[in-house]
Amino acid sequence: MGMVILTILKIIGIILLVVLGLILFLLLLVLFVPIRYRIDASKDAEGEQQIHALIKVTWLLHLLNIRFLYPEEAYLRVRIACFTLFRSDQPTKEAASSKKNAAAEKKKESEAKTVKTSKASRKAEDTLLATEDVEGLGEQPQTMDEDGWSPIDNTQIKPDEKTEAKLKDAPKNQTENATHTEIDSESADAGAEEEKEEAETDSEESTSKWELLREKILWCIRKIWKLLKNIRYTIQSIYDKIRNIIHHIRYYYRVLQSELFDRTWEKYSKEVLCLLKRIAPRKIKGYLHIGMEDPATTGQILGYYGMLYPLIGEHIDVVPDFDHVILEGTLKIRGNITLFQAVRIACTIYFDKDLQKLIRLLKREVALWLIIILQE
Repeated sequence: MGMVILTILKIIGIILLVVLGLILFLLLLVLFVPIRYRIDASKDAEGEQQIHALIKVTWLLHLLNIRFLYPEEAYLRVRIACFTLFRSDQPTKEAASSKKNAAAEKKKESEAKTVKTSKASRKAEDTLLATEDVEGLGEQPQTMDEDGWSPIDNTQIKPDEKTEAKLKDAPKNQTENATHTEIDSESADAGAEEEKEEAETDSEESTSKWELLREKILWCIRKIWKLLKNIRYTIQSIYDKIRNIIHHIRYYYRVLQSELFDRTWEKYSKEVLCLLKRIAPRKIKGYLHIGMEDPATTGQILGYYGMLYPLIGEHIDVVPDFDHVILEGTLKIRGNITLFQAVRIACTIYFDKDLQKLIRLLKREVALWLIIILQE
């Protein structure tokens, strides 16, 4: 029985050791196997698509492969071994669903438009029918004659009936003349009253003009007083801000001159430079053929290239053209990045007490500055 238990424990231990070994192996691969990158870019002097670019990132014998192309609609592809995780030219499920929703919305809008047009046509037909009915009602009345229907003629009236109408209207004309005289007298009285009211309104307007002028003068005085107060407040706030800025500058100057900053700078300046060297490209090769409209600008560009020649002269060749306007060239960059250096520097920074103390000092002053600004 004891031997069985020991063999089970032995198997479990072996399995655990294998798992731990695999985890350690994968960790070492991630830390020490470099991530290689490659950038190829070119610009043609002629053509619609003048700029071409290829960015390629690989890891562990192309087990991880990331590829980016431009200008082929900014094509991006991410692959692990033989499996493609992402391709920019393939629509995702969300994009497909959004397209379906957009198509459904378009259909609904078209149906709503057809319904609206049908309603508008029906309304137009109803209005046309209504106008036809009104025109039919507006025709002249007709009477039955011996020959048939004929319109009524109001002029065909007997002379006896006309004389009788004039006699009846005579007293009405007399009453109308009397009313006209009364209206003339009333209009005269109303004109006199209007003249009096105009005189009163003129006097009131003159007094109101003086009051308005006085109010405007007082308003101007108040505005000038407020402006002077605002100027005083702005000057005071500017003075306070300048004083706070001077205080912060003095604080940061003391921190930079302290022994703590000197110790941390000596520790990590070399580390940061070493990291930048490891991240920097191992190979850079470029060619540039340039010519501007003004030969003077071409000469200035060549002068800047001469200033940077100790840094980039071995990697980039510049060929000036003083006779033609042209811009073409190529650029090739190769390099790799190892994560071990970055992880090592990050661990040392995280566990270094001096650096943590320096960061706390800087953050404290920044926090106080932010509080002061928010209070203002």
